[in-house]
Amino acid sequence: MCCKPTPCYAWLLLSPGQGECVSAGAFVLVDYDNLPQSVRAAGLATLVRRIESSVLGAAVNPTELHVRLYGGWYNVTGLTNAGTLLTQEIGATFPIMISDGTRITRRVTCEIATSLIDSKGDLFLFTMRERRGMRSLLKANVPPHCIDPAVCTILAVGSWSSGACPNSGCPVSAADSFTYSEQKLTDTLLCADVFALSRRSPAPPTFVLSNDDDMTPAILLAAKAGAPISHIRSSPSPKFYDGMLRQNNVQILVL
Repeated sequence: MCCKPTPCYAWLLLSPGQGECVSAGAFVLVDYDNLPQSVRAAGLATLVRRIESSVLGAAVNPTELHVRLYGGWYNVTGLTNAGTLLTQEIGATFPIMISDGTRITRRVTCEIATSLIDSKGDLFLFTMRERRGMRSLLKANVPPHCIDPAVCTILAVGSWSSGACPNSGCPVSAADSFTYSEQKLTDTLLCADVFALSRRSPAPPTFVLSNDDDMTPAILLAAKAGAPISHIRSSPSPKFYDGMLRQNNVQILVL
């Protein structure tokens, strides 16, 4: 690396090109809605500080750090409220230039992921969709400490989740009564970008931030291809496939 930061440095908002070093960057692909609410509520600048700490902890010291946020940013009418707020925060906060007090040592960019990383012109809109009914079938059991089992609504909720009103003979269905929001393309877009980055020569250091096991196959294939890839999580709890990942040189880090 052409610049070496000290352990303590200042965060400055500067324009691109003001003294930053030129080198291959590192990428952080963030499964944004998978983050705990407390982490999201702290803001993007705080999130990026924690991400950078994890990246440095993996012995990666990039002069360019590119953060991409994956989520259902568009509904049928345009940007969702969450997408709008994040876009405004990104515009007000990034790029962030990190200084050691005398020079810029790192440039950090952030964007919401609305296209493939290697195909910016193909926008994936309508990634947040409203569905009718209930999301999945629930197994319902009245717990023994329920104070009034005779009128408990748990079994009724279970019945609604199967698609029907709990009152026998009622023609009303769950689709008539409930709606929920569902993200589309988010996980596959992130995984496709993992593959795209792993095919670059040389492959840049890539970090996937998610507690979700759904990303594991993509991370594993990138590692098997020789790409430097790490899995960052917001929780230290072990996962079922940790052994497989570590055997293939995937670093597992905690945010």
